[in-house]
Amino acid sequence: MRVLQLGVGSVCEVTARTVAGEPGVSTVVLADIDERRTTEIAEKLPAGKVETQTLDVSDRNVLLRTLKGVDF
Repeated sequence: MRVLQLGVGSVCEVTARTVAGEPGVSTVVLADIDERRTTEIAEKLPAGKVETQTLDVSDRNVLLRTLKGVDF
């Protein structure tokens, strides 16, 4: 299962670690407008289980494309 975490604020790291630790989760996609922050969190998650995406949620088309690639 691919899980999208939209927004990488202060709670993100805890949530992302918990989700990444679930055996049914193949990929955690961290998406935020702040590329530096997504990279920072991604480096703390298991290798091969995380993707990052720079995403401005005000861009409806990009958001819809991103949502099509995830299960939750």
